[in-house]
Amino acid sequence: MNVFDTDLRGLSAVERATACCSVIKQLMRKELTLEFSRDRKSMSVFCSPNKLSRSATGAKMFVKGAPESVLERCRWIRVNGGARVPMTPAGREQLQGTVREWATGRDTLRCLAMATRDSPPEIRSLNLENSATFADYEVSDFFF
Repeated sequence: MNVFDTDLRGLSAVERATACCSVIKQLMRKELTLEFSRDRKSMSVFCSPNKLSRSATGAKMFVKGAPESVLERCRWIRVNGGARVPMTPAGREQLQGTVREWATGRDTLRCLAMATRDSPPEIRSLNLENSATFADYEVSDFFF
C-alpha cells in the first residue's frame, strides 16, 4: 500500500522498499521508543510532526510486530483516502489469511504488521521505568 502516493517510478528495489519510511522521516520526528518484548510481540515509537501546519495531524504512535498480535489490537482499518472502517471479525480473518498465504509455501516472507494510534497518550503520562506497562499503551484505538 502506498499511503503517501509516492512516485515509485525509477526507484531501485531498495528505494522502493524504504519509500514509506523515507516519507515518514520527512514528516515526523521520533520522540521515544517502547522496545520490543516477547510478551507483547511488538515494539512502538511515539512520533510528532516535524512542522506544525494545517496538514499536520499531531502525535502518532506506530506499533510493529507479529501480525496476529498487532491485528488483535486494531479497532479500525484505514482505507483509501484515510477513511476509517471498523475492523470486523471477517476483515481480521481476511488479513490473517493474507499473512498465512505470504508466510507459507515456496516463496515465504517474514511478515510484520504495522498499526497506527492517532491519539496516543501524552508522553509525560507514560511510566517508562516499568516495561510491563508498555502493553497498556498498545491496547486499543489502533488503525491497521
